[in-house]
Amino acid sequence: MTTSTVGLIDNWYPPTRETYDLILSLWKWFPVAASLQWGVSWYGMGKTSVTSRLNLPGRIGWLTMEAPGFMTLVYMMRTLPAQHGFTLSDLPWQNKVLAGLFVFHYSYRALAFPFLQPSMAPIHIAIWLSALSFQIINGTLIGAWLAAYGPTTHAAWDRQLFSSFPTLQFTCGIALFYVGLMANFYHDDELREIRRRENRRQERLAKQNGQKGQPGKKVEKHYEIPKAGLFKVMLYPHYFCEWVEWLGFYMAAGWGCLPARCFLLNEVAAMLPRAVKGKQWYMEKFGEEKISKKWAVIPGVCTCDSILTDIRRPHQREIIEAALDGHDVFVQAATSFGKSLCFQLPAVIDRGITIVISPLLSLMMNQVEALKASDVDARTLNSNTTLPERDYIYADLATGHPLMRLLYVTPELCSGDHFRRKLKLVYEQHELARIVVDEAHCISEWGHDFRKDFKRLSWFRETFPDVPVMCLTATANEQVRHDVLTTLGLDKTPGKLKIFSMTAHRPNLHLEVRFTSDEANDRYDDFVTWLKGVYDRRAAADRKAELDATGERVENVPGIIYTISRDEVESLAAALRHDGIGARPFHAKLPNQVKEETLAKWIANDPGYDVIVATTAFGMGIDKENVRFVVHWRLPKSFEGYYQEAGRAGRDGNASYCFLYYSREDRDRVCNLVMREPVSKNASADGIINKQARQMSLGRLVAYCEDTGSCRHAAICRYFGETQVPACDYACDWHKDPQGLKRRMARGLASEEWVSTQREEGMYDEYWSE
Repeated sequence: MTTSTVGLIDNWYPPTRETYDLILSLWKWFPVAASLQWGVSWYGMGKTSVTSRLNLPGRIGWLTMEAPGFMTLVYMMRTLPAQHGFTLSDLPWQNKVLAGLFVFHYSYRALAFPFLQPSMAPIHIAIWLSALSFQIINGTLIGAWLAAYGPTTHAAWDRQLFSSFPTLQFTCGIALFYVGLMANFYHDDELREIRRRENRRQERLAKQNGQKGQPGKKVEKHYEIPKAGLFKVMLYPHYFCEWVEWLGFYMAAGWGCLPARCFLLNEVAAMLPRAVKGKQWYMEKFGEEKISKKWAVIPGVCTCDSILTDIRRPHQREIIEAALDGHDVFVQAATSFGKSLCFQLPAVIDRGITIVISPLLSLMMNQVEALKASDVDARTLNSNTTLPERDYIYADLATGHPLMRLLYVTPELCSGDHFRRKLKLVYEQHELARIVVDEAHCISEWGHDFRKDFKRLSWFRETFPDVPVMCLTATANEQVRHDVLTTLGLDKTPGKLKIFSMTAHRPNLHLEVRFTSDEANDRYDDFVTWLKGVYDRRAAADRKAELDATGERVENVPGIIYTISRDEVESLAAALRHDGIGARPFHAKLPNQVKEETLAKWIANDPGYDVIVATTAFGMGIDKENVRFVVHWRLPKSFEGYYQEAGRAGRDGNASYCFLYYSREDRDRVCNLVMREPVSKNASADGIINKQARQMSLGRLVAYCEDTGSCRHAAICRYFGETQVPACDYACDWHKDPQGLKRRMARGLASEEWVSTQREEGMYDEYWSE
């Protein structure tokens, strides 16, 4: 029987049963009002708030709008039982437990939370009033239900839970509530940790700059994408965790508890639009590519994986997703596939630092500069790194929480104890995101560019067993792949390993062998005639008009000429310049400043830097999209080297020319070089095998050059173990003119008999020295 209540507001606070029923019937319609948020982009607190005279200070506004909820519930528990003929102590223990959970949650939210935060955004008075009303109504309904209008006896609780095991249902609901509560604490603290890290960073920078700083001054605003816990998959896990809490509360109160059901649904209705609008803010602040596939709160709600959707190259999306999911990854893909994106994008998205191990200094420099231009903190440690930069990098690693997202290093550096100790500090702070081994074929003795320090990279898996490892290469047959996986220890956890092996076929490349001899000595004239013919076609009236419309020069036909000798690099570049072709040399003995300037101007398509003449080591470090031709002036030392260097052309998908000048005299010279390469005393396990591999690979390359009966593209694919012959749309010299190919070989090459008379051991050692 309902009695008249006397309280702060007669019949309303606390409410009579009739008033309670009225408020509850209206409260069910709250989601309709909350849906209005979908039509506006502004929310008057937090990231999307605006400056206004009606804003309240963040901490004061938060405390005063959140505290009335649990204070109202306590008021209901203290007043309503007596007005219905019993006392608070007469209520079943379930009522008291649920009331305690409610008070505990909002004591944290209202009292502790605002003072734990490094800073809080102002709150508009309209938002403050709406939140205050929400808390008072919610506290009134749940408090009244627990104090008088819900089950008030143990028998009533048994009926309320509709279960054969009412205590078990109640206990499971409480356990779910605590899971959500603890997860809420964790993710709230992760948001606070963002500003703590920024405080530490600014203090460290102040020390490095010799500034004393201002004691007590803290970072008020600093935004970045959180990455710990559920932040890996959603932007607002603290919303989700709160929903888990109140689902547990609803379960414990019984599925027939209308106030608890309304509370859960109303929380979702109020928070979900905020999360979606907040995600749009993240996208505007950081760019779509950095949000990737994160949900706003729950799967299917404003998902944003457009950058992965836009990745149309086969397997590239799957590789990136595998990396983000924490798998070890092995990638064998042709040059131009975009292997660098497969580790750069996860490095930007994930928390922590990615260590990239590469043997190519020019590639490091190229990629680091490109990443910095995109506002990514990427750096490199190598023999060319300046002392101040080196000190900064080591100091950043020593904090255990480096600000760098990617650090490019050489395999030789990874063998040093000093660098390893720094990485152990980072690992202990759970900030080591992944290890990337680029040009991974260098690990294998059967790889064409074997380097002994690559063998020591097994230390990473031994020392950091749970850190993902990614290996990438363009030139790995089955034997090389097995060596790589075994050496790095990735084969020991096959369930964690994802292997992606793509075709070596590059249909946009025109492959051609041009036959010559020492006696004819015609390769220079042949090349200049060809290139000037390209210039003449571009200078024709119709084509010139197209180039003028895009601001492109006639001579802007970027290309690379590979040879082995530094002397020939210099002399060939000088000769081309003399003939009006903008050519520049690039080799290891040039000053760093000259190399950096040459590479930068070539990438920028500056006049006078259209052709790079380089030793072969340079080519495997290029990251330029529009290389229109690649010329091998001399025979490379291996089939894989030829394939990888030729693959630098046509990186943007446009058709490009790749031709190799082949003479039997050059063949013998290169064979002599490979045979005479020194082998260390303990070479039984590596050097001898690698030397044998290079000899076999060179033999396959010679066979490729002298083959006049099959497709060039098919030969390359067969070498890398592919059984399916690619369709060649007249993109090689054999398909284009098989009979002419035979005639050119017969006319162009010196006979074996003539070549054998010209052989002299050691004759070319000086000329071919590197």
